Amino acid sequence: MLVGYAAQTRLPDEVVIADDGSGPETFETIEQVGPTLPFPLKHVWHEDDGFRKTMILNRAIVEAGGDYLVFSDGDCIPRRDFLAWHVRFAAPQRFLSGGYIKLSMAASKAIGDEEIRSGEAFSLGWLWRHGAGLNRRLLRLAYPRSLGALLDALTPTRASWNGHNASTWKELLVETNGFDQRMAYGGEDRELGERLMRMGVVGHQIRHRAMCIHLDHGRGYVKPEHIRYNRDLRKHNAREERVRTPAGIDADGKEEGVLPISLVVLTRNEAHNIERCLESVPFAAEKLVIDSGSDDGTQEIACRAGARVVEQEWLGYGPQRNFAATQVGYPWLLVLDADEWLSEDLRRELTIALPGLMASDAAGMVLRRTAVFMGKPLRHYKPMVRERKARIYHRDRGTWTCPAVHEKLELSGRALEAQAPFLHEFCRSSAEHQTKLANYARLKAEEQFQRGRKVSSLTLPFIYPIELAKKYLLQRAALDGARGFILAHNEAQYSALKRNALKELELRHLAGPDDGAPVKNCKAEASADSGDKIGAARVSVASTGRE
Repeated sequence: MLVGYAAQTRLPDEVVIADDGSGPETFETIEQVGPTLPFPLKHVWHEDDGFRKTMILNRAIVEAGGDYLVFSDGDCIPRRDFLAWHVRFAAPQRFLSGGYIKLSMAASKAIGDEEIRSGEAFSLGWLWRHGAGLNRRLLRLAYPRSLGALLDALTPTRASWNGHNASTWKELLVETNGFDQRMAYGGEDRELGERLMRMGVVGHQIRHRAMCIHLDHGRGYVKPEHIRYNRDLRKHNAREERVRTPAGIDADGKEEGVLPISLVVLTRNEAHNIERCLESVPFAAEKLVIDSGSDDGTQEIACRAGARVVEQEWLGYGPQRNFAATQVGYPWLLVLDADEWLSEDLRRELTIALPGLMASDAAGMVLRRTAVFMGKPLRHYKPMVRERKARIYHRDRGTWTCPAVHEKLELSGRALEAQAPFLHEFCRSSAEHQTKLANYARLKAEEQFQRGRKVSSLTLPFIYPIELAKKYLLQRAALDGARGFILAHNEAQYSALKRNALKELELRHLAGPDDGAPVKNCKAEASADSGDKIGAARVSVASTGRE
C-alpha cells in the first residue's frame, strides 16, 4: 500500500497510518520502509480490542497535519493518478467519492512491490493472466479520461463516503465530530458521509477516474447483528437530523456515551453474578446496588465495578424495588437482577433508543428476557424465551406491585419496546432451580390463601401430569432437548407444590390456629414496615461510582 503512494504522480505531503491493533510485524515493516519513502510517515496505533476502526480513524484525523484529508484502506492499492484526481477536484463544502475494483484472491496474491511501481497491477492483461477473472469493473482501468469524466457525470449512483476512497477538508470532519465510534463494521463510513450531507456538504463523484484496487482477504469481524445495529443507528441519526455525533473525536477513546439513567440491582450474596451484571451496562451514569445483608463479598465487588452500595433490610420484592427508586440520582431507571445482564445487541440498541425515550412522554420500555440454563440460552421454551418484562421506567410514571413473589412494574403511560434480549441465568443447576421454585411455591400459596383462593382435592393428582404435558409439548420445551425436559419437569413440579401448599394452609385453617404456624400477610407486613426501614437505610461505600 505504501509503495502505491510512493509511485503517485502527485505525492502526498504525509501519510498517516491508522492502525486498529496490528502486531509487531506491522511495526517492523513500518520501521524498515518508512525511511525509504519520499514523504513523512505517521503511525497512529491502539491495542487490539475487536473492530474499532472508527476510533483509530478519529485519532488519525486529529494527528493529520494537512488541511485536506484523503482516506483509503490498508487493503487498497491506489493507481498512480489517485491523489492527483482528489487534489484536482477538491473544493469548499465538497467531499469526493472515488471507486475501487475488487480483485480475486489469486490476483491479490500475485501483486508485489514491483508490479505496483511499474503499473502492471493496473493492467487488464496482467490481471487476467493472474486470475482476476471476468469482471466488468476491471474495464474501468482502461477508460480514457474523457470517458471516465462522462460516466461520472451520468452515473445514477449517488456520491457516498466510502472508506476505501474518499476525501474532504479536515475542518469539515472536525465540525461533524468525525466517525461515530459506536459503529462496528458495515456502513460506518457512509454514516459519516450522511452527516456531512446534512451539514450542507455536497458529494462529488469521481469513481471512474480516481481508482484503487482492493486485495481480497478474509473478514472474521463481519457479524450480521453488527450490520443490523449500524443500520438502525443510521436510521436514528437520520430521523434526528444529526450532524454531529456524540461519540466521535471529542470522546477521546471512550466507548458509548454516558446516559442520564440509573442502573438498579437488588442483591444478597451475589458475588458470583454482580460484576457481570454491572459491566453489561457501561452507559449508565449511575449504578446503584441495594444489598440485603450479603456476607460473601458482593458489596466489595460492586464497589470495584463502579457501583454505589446502599444497605437495606429485605422489604419484599416489590417494596425493595420501590425503595430503590427513592435512592437514585436520575429520574430514569433500568432495573436488573444480579443474575441478569444485557446482551451486546441490546446494549447497542439501547444506546440508540434511550435518548429518544427519555426525551418523550413515554412511561417506560419493555425488554425481552431470554433464560440461560445449564450454560446455554434457551431457544424454544416459550415462557423463558423473549419474555416481555418492563424494566426501564421514569420513577414518576411507574411503580412496582407488592405480591409475595412475581412482582410487576405497572406503568402509568405508554411503553416502547426493545427487540434484542437481555439474558437471565436464573439457576446454575437443576437442584438450585428446584430449591428456588419450592420457596416461590410457598410464598405464592400464602399470598393466594390471604386472598381467599382454594384448591379442590380432586384436582391435586392431575396437576403435575397436565402441567408437564403443557410445558413440554405445547410450550415447546421438548425442542430444547434434555434441558427442556428438566425445566418442564421442575416447572410442573412447582405448579403441584404451590397447590399442595395452598391445600395444606386450608386444612390447617380448618383445624384451628393452634394446629399450625400462623400465616403472615407478606404484602401488608412489608408495606407497614417499609417507612421505618427506609429511614434506617445507610450508604456503606461509594468509592468508584460515576459523578
